[in-house]
Amino acid sequence: MPAGRCPTSSNAWRKSAGRASLCHPQLQNPTGRCTSPERRRAVAEIARRYGFFIVEDDPYRELSFDAAPPPSYHSLAPDCTISMGSLSKTIAPGMRIGWLVLPDELVERAVMTLKATALCYPALLHRAAARVLEHPQFDAHVAELCRDLKRRYQL
Repeated sequence: MPAGRCPTSSNAWRKSAGRASLCHPQLQNPTGRCTSPERRRAVAEIARRYGFFIVEDDPYRELSFDAAPPPSYHSLAPDCTISMGSLSKTIAPGMRIGWLVLPDELVERAVMTLKATALCYPALLHRAAARVLEHPQFDAHVAELCRDLKRRYQL
């Protein structure tokens, strides 16, 4: 698929040899756009029909400030979505810690790839991130970030 196009046209996928579509559904940078729930459902349906993966890059998911965020691609099509998240937007940009949620069929290959490519990953930072996520004030911290973003957005 050409960059910048969300695959809601089945004709586009018939012509494409692509096996995945990279989507930035929430607060896309730099536009701030969010993919509507209807469009997300359409993309999920086309992914299932044509057998491609949706790569959901969603580091801003926790930072929805108007209402609950729309359903994630992963919640709509867990069998064909590779979902990526990050702490760099909610905790600290320099932390560079993220995660993948994968269909079962991809887990083993992802683990092997990580083992082959991740040299000297910062175990101390991983432990610190786990502690932060488990901390009782984490949700309050994210709520405050959302309030701050909403204030800034309204300026």
